[in-house]
Amino acid sequence: MSQSGSIKKFSEDKDFGFVRPDDGEIDVNVYFLGGSSIKIKAKTSWTGAQLFQELQTSLPPEKALQALLHGHHRVSVSAPLNQQEGLLANPNLSAVLGIMDDDKDLWWNGHQPASLRARGYTAERLHAAGYWAQELSKAGYEIHELREAGYADRYILMAGYEAHVLREAGYQARDLKSFGYSDEQILEAGYKAWHLCDARELRKGGHEAHELREIGFEFYELRKAGYKAHELRKANYPDELILTAGYQLHELVKAGYHIDELTHRGRVQAARASQDQIIK
Repeated sequence: MSQSGSIKKFSEDKDFGFVRPDDGEIDVNVYFLGGSSIKIKAKTSWTGAQLFQELQTSLPPEKALQALLHGHHRVSVSAPLNQQEGLLANPNLSAVLGIMDDDKDLWWNGHQPASLRARGYTAERLHAAGYWAQELSKAGYEIHELREAGYADRYILMAGYEAHVLREAGYQARDLKSFGYSDEQILEAGYKAWHLCDARELRKGGHEAHELREIGFEFYELRKAGYKAHELRKANYPDELILTAGYQLHELVKAGYHIDELTHRGRVQAARASQDQIIK
């Protein structure tokens, strides 16, 4: 079977050489103080950091991998394994362990969220440690975990989740639009085209106030678009918003408010309200 790679060493005198595999696999044996060991199947293209991460998931939660030694030399975290001299020919490493950092030091000390997640760290702990929502998203944490951890919606919407995942989590098309998702991404996620229109357009198109509320429109957007008091009350917007939105007395009465109730709430002056106003 053929395998691609780069020339590692070539002897012109003997007319042969060695090829460093581009992306093969090797079994890495990692030995711990006390005589225990584990075997990890690693790709030769992995960096030392990727090997660290894979190994870290196999350790007890309270233990942290401080270093890997190949003979008397540290395994480089930045170089691929197939570029670290002698490692492929003799993939036996020694692990140096320490105590896991306090949560507040995790981010500063470079611990990767994916590794921490594999070891049982909750999104709440990582949030407290200073990790960004986007870092947790890439590590595989779900939206409900970020919400429970206390991340604000705006950070979740900027975290790189796919549009259909945000839709399933209850976010509206307008939320996604505000944070840079394209119309195409939004429509492919299952939203309707009219979800992207503004309130004035939707009112002209015959959409009722309750439909707009269901997809996240705020009260004052509908008020500005021309929806009437009775339409907004039917959509179950709070009375306090409707009664302080500048509607005329006859509009409020048409919406079902009684004149005595309006007077009691202090919204109109009974002495200045004529019967004609009420009947209109």
